[in-house]
Amino acid sequence: MTAGIDTPFDKAVAAETYLLQSYGYTLDLPWQGQSHTPLYDFLFVKKEGPCDFFATALAVFLRVAGVPCRVIYGFNGGEWNEIANALIVRQANAHTWVEALMPDGEWVRFDATPAAPMALAAGTNKPPSRLTMYLGAARMAWYRYVVNYS
Repeated sequence: MTAGIDTPFDKAVAAETYLLQSYGYTLDLPWQGQSHTPLYDFLFVKKEGPCDFFATALAVFLRVAGVPCRVIYGFNGGEWNEIANALIVRQANAHTWVEALMPDGEWVRFDATPAAPMALAAGTNKPPSRLTMYLGAARMAWYRYVVNYS
């Protein structure tokens, strides 16, 4: 997929595009009983998986192509709670992506995970309701003033 491509950036774009177009996103992982590693099963058997499989595959592709990279585990997005004056980050915001090192020393983010159709169809990107914001503010106050009180 990177044959004939010279720059690390273009190699990363080619590998990212390949994964985006060739594999699907799922959180259903029936890997038990498989005879291979999860990455092998993702790439050659099931051809779908969660974001950490996409990031791991992209990192392997880039390293084989000679592009230094790192896998990043973190959170992507969140909900601004105007009542609590805070950003609420939930487990659903957890995500994995890759950063590749360019020749100028800059780390550039690449995300080979396609959009999750089920999450988008369920409307998880809707703004939170007022009730949700009040409950979130109450939860934050509880942790701030009771649980973490010293």
